[in-house]
Amino acid sequence: MKRNLFIIAYLVFFSIFFIAGQAFGSRVLDDFSGTYIDGQRWNDLEEVREISNGKLHLNIRGSGEQVTTRIDPVDKTDYLQAKILIENESYMDQTGGHTRLIFIPYNESRGPGSGEDYDGLLGHTWVTNRIWMDENRNLKATAGVFRFDDPDANTGTYLLDQDFSTTINFDTEYILSIEYTGSTLIFKCNEETINYTVPTTVYPSFYDTRSIRSRVYSGGSGYIKTKIDDVYIVKGGPLYDDFETALIDASKWEHLTLFREISGGKLRMNVQADGERRGTKLKSSDQTTNYFEAKVVFESGSWMFSGATGRARIGGNYYNDSRGPGSGQEYNGFEGDVYVINRIVLNENDNLKASALVWRHDDADWVGSGTTLFYHEFTTPISYHTEYTLSIELRGKTFIFKCIDETYTYDVTTPMYEAYNEYRWLEARIWADPGESGYMKTTFDDVCLKKAFNIAPASLLLLNN
Repeated sequence: MKRNLFIIAYLVFFSIFFIAGQAFGSRVLDDFSGTYIDGQRWNDLEEVREISNGKLHLNIRGSGEQVTTRIDPVDKTDYLQAKILIENESYMDQTGGHTRLIFIPYNESRGPGSGEDYDGLLGHTWVTNRIWMDENRNLKATAGVFRFDDPDANTGTYLLDQDFSTTINFDTEYILSIEYTGSTLIFKCNEETINYTVPTTVYPSFYDTRSIRSRVYSGGSGYIKTKIDDVYIVKGGPLYDDFETALIDASKWEHLTLFREISGGKLRMNVQADGERRGTKLKSSDQTTNYFEAKVVFESGSWMFSGATGRARIGGNYYNDSRGPGSGQEYNGFEGDVYVINRIVLNENDNLKASALVWRHDDADWVGSGTTLFYHEFTTPISYHTEYTLSIELRGKTFIFKCIDETYTYDVTTPMYEAYNEYRWLEARIWADPGESGYMKTTFDDVCLKKAFNIAPASLLLLNN
């Protein structure tokens, strides 16, 4: 009899721990232990625009779709020069990518003095000097002049597409420049020069673009990792930026610091903003899950100035309260979509707090008017460099918000139709109006789409039989 009880107890313990182990193991969507963000689990991949060790890192990774990251000088001149280095860690698979300097300096047929009004990009000329990487990891430098032949930039004509003879290697700096003299475009790669004489009368460009960009094209996957240094915007003039500052200088550049990449087994997402809202996100491939959990950390070195706030948050659009299939009303953009988040917020006084929010879009625009349906601050003290497990659970028509073990609930009293734009994401975002600025450093880890499996001890199960 005792032997039978021992065997039964052993089997019960084994079964419970096997089931619990399976349940726990399957609930973790991502622990970010891989080298790269998993494109099967997430719809957004790596993007880095950050100063590190005196270089601007301008990295972008894509899979299937064309993706770009950029930095634009505030001052628009007729000259742009930079040192560009493509890192050996870059790769391409059935696609290509590049880092390039860009001008849109003139329009061939439209604009003031032409007698023709602007029509989108029609007639505008796109001028580039780039280091190109193909699917076999071959590198080359290329000068290009391209005219847009329709307003939407769907068609165009290459006026110049010429490779430099300079050999391009990984982990080596090359000085690329574009100079526009009004009648000639001058491209340089180190000391090698390619000239293009403009054959037509030209008119001012509507798009006064000067830019440095990294891009991965559609049709495959790739990661272009680039270091930029020593930018000049006046030929023979003073150095514009040598990137020796900690953050990108908002007085010199549009598109400031943004970092979304796995680092040290965590997803790191950093954002800098100056006078406008800026953020970076990672959207889950499962955009309808009823349970969403992540460990969130605000790192020291984050700061907010003059009213800006930083938010490290999980959540998304969960439902629409008045429109969509079954409601009798068609969608009107985001109107009626309900936005549900759990977050840690940093304010200008260096205070951190966690709070839950349910918010309704009252018009069609994403950034528009809305109504707060529920808001509650957690009492759990929040500190820098400390992990806090935040979760959102939708059970029936009740939302359950948790910060570690502290819990608040919100009961939905309206219908719940499919959202116009339903999604679940992790996001680091700064809300900054003119005159406000901030920088936030955050990490996310152990994202779960299933609630923890709680099992009574096997001894209790045996005692109750």
